[in-house]
Amino acid sequence: MKASTEAWVVFLLVSSLVGFSSSLYRKYQEEEHYLQRADEPLKPLLKATTRRDCSVIFVADKKTDPYSSYLIQELELETEAPHGISTFELMYDAEDANNSRSAMSSTLREVTKLRKASWCVVVIVLSDDPVFLTALAKVGLKARLVGWPTKMLVVTRLEPASLTYLISQHWIYSLMSTMFVNLEVKGVSYRWVIYSHFPYSPEGPKEVVIGTWAPGMGFRLHTGQRLFPDKYQDFHGGIVNVTSLTHTPYWMEEEYTKEDGTKGKIITGTDGLLLHVIAKKLNFTFYLMPADDWDEVERLVIDREAYMSPVYWDLIPERLERYDMSFVYEHAYFAFSMVAPPVKPHWTSLYYPLTDDVWIATLVSLAFASVALAMMLSLNKTKAWEKLHEAEIAILEVVGTLLNQTFAHQHPDTGSTRMLVVAWLLFSFLIGSVYRANLTAFLMLPKPQPRAETVEELVEAVDVVTGETYSESTKIFFMKSEYPPYRKLGEMLTIGYETSVGMRLAEENKRSSHVDFLKHMHHVLVDKFTRPDGTTSLYIGKSNIVYLPSSWPMSHDTPFLPHVDKILIEAVESGIIEKWYRDEIEKARRKSMERLRESRAKGLAENSEAINEEDIMSGAIPALSLAHLQGPFILVVIGSVLAFVAFFFEVACGLRCCR
Repeated sequence: MKASTEAWVVFLLVSSLVGFSSSLYRKYQEEEHYLQRADEPLKPLLKATTRRDCSVIFVADKKTDPYSSYLIQELELETEAPHGISTFELMYDAEDANNSRSAMSSTLREVTKLRKASWCVVVIVLSDDPVFLTALAKVGLKARLVGWPTKMLVVTRLEPASLTYLISQHWIYSLMSTMFVNLEVKGVSYRWVIYSHFPYSPEGPKEVVIGTWAPGMGFRLHTGQRLFPDKYQDFHGGIVNVTSLTHTPYWMEEEYTKEDGTKGKIITGTDGLLLHVIAKKLNFTFYLMPADDWDEVERLVIDREAYMSPVYWDLIPERLERYDMSFVYEHAYFAFSMVAPPVKPHWTSLYYPLTDDVWIATLVSLAFASVALAMMLSLNKTKAWEKLHEAEIAILEVVGTLLNQTFAHQHPDTGSTRMLVVAWLLFSFLIGSVYRANLTAFLMLPKPQPRAETVEELVEAVDVVTGETYSESTKIFFMKSEYPPYRKLGEMLTIGYETSVGMRLAEENKRSSHVDFLKHMHHVLVDKFTRPDGTTSLYIGKSNIVYLPSSWPMSHDTPFLPHVDKILIEAVESGIIEKWYRDEIEKARRKSMERLRESRAKGLAENSEAINEEDIMSGAIPALSLAHLQGPFILVVIGSVLAFVAFFFEVACGLRCCR
């Protein structure tokens, strides 16, 4: 009987204890706010996360006040943040969503300014309201609340299923360096669980538990995990959306035949090859999203449907407002092309083989040698007419030997005369050889006519300037410039012309020009405007219009941008990009010559006056035409006319005599 009584007493005590514990737990659930114990996991987390150059920004849901204020005060005492701790309170009312979002956006933009001014930032969000967290993710994305180096902690209390859904639906929660510290209660116990979303893993996108904090156990990381893990060292074969259009020699799509006979496409070009290298090193597969024009390419990047456009764009302030840019791996020279003025042979080609100072020195030497030889030959002559005759002979001999003629009269019979003649013959031989060697080149390749080579000359030489669709930002850049030629060029620039079309218009209209990036125009020029003799009907100005750094457009706050930048830097340092460019230009030149050979073989050559290609390949030199040799004919005509005029004067004056 006594044992039975003791058993009932124990039973009643245990029941009372369980009931008391349950009541305490219900009281905890009903009365104690989850933020009252949030300092327990946050203190070790902040200690392990912040550095000496970090600042901490608290973004609190106003509904959590005063608990959030108390928590922040507690954390400020133990958080090492020499660069400051800031607190922002936000209020979101679902019934007044528009005004709430506007107010939230205004506040978050101030947070963004503070974030950009700091070297290292940890953003801590305090809220257990899914509606608030959803609004924060959407508005914060547009306001650029977090960048790729920003660490964000979201302290909340949500059901695991709701938390998983919330994380997976929003960019700044799933892709950025964000961890959720979630309070989970089970029975009379509770713990804080740290979640992070991995968009790329061997199993695909998933939430991973990084670690936990529990009373009596403290903070523990799970095996193989670390705080704020790098999610993008390995994409595990995941798909990355990109977008671009054909832009030679940077991005080209070439068809090839697969083993099963079907057709496939491969991306080539310098930027295409660079993307293949990046995809291989980061272990991802890229999907090329189709686009109709460059405006759509920009839209896809801005809307984050595509992470990047892996083809170089010039880096100008207007574009940085819409998306980020990668490392500047290319220097874009904005140039112009227009039709080359016709190169016509001219009689002045006889003059161009020697410079002005050489011609003057030759005439002075000719006069000196004539006077010196005349003095030596007439030294023993006493009569004036004899001295005049000797002077005439000296001039004829000096001029004749300069023109490669032998002595027509007596040979020198004194030592001094012989020395002078030897010196003059040596001079005549050297000058004559140099002149004749250069004369052939100047007859074959006459001096080109003056043409526009600078932006100042361009705006005066043309009436119409065309450009690609993506030149809209460049047009705005020119029109805002304080330099008058740039402003005039911006007013003349008409966009919407593909490079080949714009260059074709420039070829047909001498008062038209096309502007684009130098390497792109060079490739198009070699590929589509090369003649059989290797020349082109268009030319590219020597002086570039403007120099612009260039890189890849990437969606704002793309989290793997640092990894892309690192590979771009390695590619630039290795010099492989320039090698790819030279290879593409040589490939385009070979293809152009092959097309010309096929066209000529079929009798479809458009230029009937072009030099025979077989002669070019064999190294044959084309014959000189009358146009090339008009100079000598003009000289002989002028000389004959002068001779006849002198002849008639001699006859009229009775001075002609037979000799």
